[in-house]
Amino acid sequence: AFTLLIVLYMFALGPLGFVVSSFLFLVAGMWVLGSRRLVHNVVVSALSLAAIYVVFQTAFSVVLPAGVLRGLL
Repeated sequence: AFTLLIVLYMFALGPLGFVVSSFLFLVAGMWVLGSRRLVHNVVVSALSLAAIYVVFQTAFSVVLPAGVLRGLL
């Protein structure tokens, strides 16, 4: 199931963008790996993703796919 999730994430990166697809992947990944605390999964995913996004954008100057959030980020 986790392998399928990775493949779906790969195909979602372009159209949905890094932020949306990564958030969905993290939440779903935690669920698939056994965490059934949805609110906890959402909070941990959002905080982790915010940190990753800031590091990649500011420290590494990496251009991440914007997808559906184009113009908002």
